[in-house]
Amino acid sequence: MVNEARYTNQPVLITDHGKPAAAVISPGLLAHYQALEDAAALARDPEPPGSTHLSGSSFHRLQIGEYRILYDVTDDSIRIWSLGRAPR
Repeated sequence: MVNEARYTNQPVLITDHGKPAAAVISPGLLAHYQALEDAAALARDPEPPGSTHLSGSSFHRLQIGEYRILYDVTDDSIRIWSLGRAPR
């Protein structure tokens, strides 16, 4: 079960009487979900610790583990332009 999640990068559901009870996910998929959660948190705090304002623009960059988020902050909105793995 663990190897299936690791090598297929797909969640493996564990059921209890036919109903989903838990899931096993790969570390890569966990990192992706955490990056999505952090991107959603930008609505509460558009300039969290570690974010960098790109000079001469309204864009910000935030590195979360191996993921990078590029986003734009205006008076009434936050627009995420890119969420992807950062080059190594």
